[in-house]
Amino acid sequence: MELVKARDDDIERIMKLVSDCVASMGKAGQTQWNEDYPTREMVARDIKAGTLHTLRNELGHLIAMVTMDEEQELVYGDVAWRFTDGKVIIFHRMAILPEYQGRGLAGLFQDLMDDKARELGYTIARLDTYSDHERVIGFLERRGFEKAGQVEHVPGLKPFICFEKVL
Repeated sequence: MELVKARDDDIERIMKLVSDCVASMGKAGQTQWNEDYPTREMVARDIKAGTLHTLRNELGHLIAMVTMDEEQELVYGDVAWRFTDGKVIIFHRMAILPEYQGRGLAGLFQDLMDDKARELGYTIARLDTYSDHERVIGFLERRGFEKAGQVEHVPGLKPFICFEKVL
């Protein structure tokens, strides 16, 4: 498995991954991702900025994605972050193709993301996840992330829990 920057010609495969994840999440009653988020424009912008990374298997097939950048949501300013001494990277829009979920890839994916962040000089990682994602919340805590607070991204949805860890 390899974590590599997404290329312009990956956009169709990435949007298929997004679509498959939206469908899978919808079946599970999770609605924070939908036909309006994440958008093709977001994905194209992240690719152009060089911040969207993909996980590829041994055959080169794209099986996961994450945007890694320094863009903290405005609502992050309301969070009492514990780790403030260092260079911060934010992990956005992490997703694994549904057919690859449950195979232990999330841990490998997270390790590769952490390694890439360290390689780029980051010392703190932050992210948020929907408060209904109990499985993801447990995963993040097992991977060393600590809860830092919660934010509201979308009126009408439950809050998102913010996490951070020292890399």
